[in-house]
Amino acid sequence: MDLAIEVLKFLDEQAGVSVKNTGWKNGFGLEVCAWIPICFGNLIVELEVDGDEFQIRKASGSNSEFEALFKMVCEFLNDKIA
Repeated sequence: MDLAIEVLKFLDEQAGVSVKNTGWKNGFGLEVCAWIPICFGNLIVELEVDGDEFQIRKASGSNSEFEALFKMVCEFLNDKIA
């Protein structure tokens, strides 16, 4: 869950990205199995946490925009591991 919050913080700091605050920005953590909307231009993706895992799915927008956002998240995660 902590890693998912780090991803949300990272995305929220990016230009043109807006992440809905469901209390995680105030230190309340994330609700399990609740999708958090993330807007990036015309793209809307959602992040959901289920225990030790999290998922990101495209809600609307183009595949190329989703792939760009997903690549950004993967690079962030790779930097965290390295």
